[in-house]
Amino acid sequence: MAMRGMNLILALLALLSLHGSSAAQHSQKPLTNDDVISMVHKKLPESVVVSAIQAGPSKFNTSTSELIRLNAAGVSEKELNAILAASGNVSAGVPSAPAKERPR
Repeated sequence: MAMRGMNLILALLALLSLHGSSAAQHSQKPLTNDDVISMVHKKLPESVVVSAIQAGPSKFNTSTSELIRLNAAGVSEKELNAILAASGNVSAGVPSAPAKERPR
């Protein structure tokens, strides 16, 4: 009888652990452009929005028209740059043009 009780407890613990990991996966849905707009419209601080963009999985649309839409919705420059960085669409440190040498 004690063995049967132990098996039941182990089965319940296994189910609870599976449910917990499943719930964690569902709460981490990718952040989207519309999520960022919602946060901005709800007046979350810029630093919080940027942290949220950097922290989790994301699925941003960084097309020109979407960047224009985000800007028109009030998304700040820092937030837009965080979106681009999270999407891997930033070419940081690339010089815009080579420096010209002065004639001697």
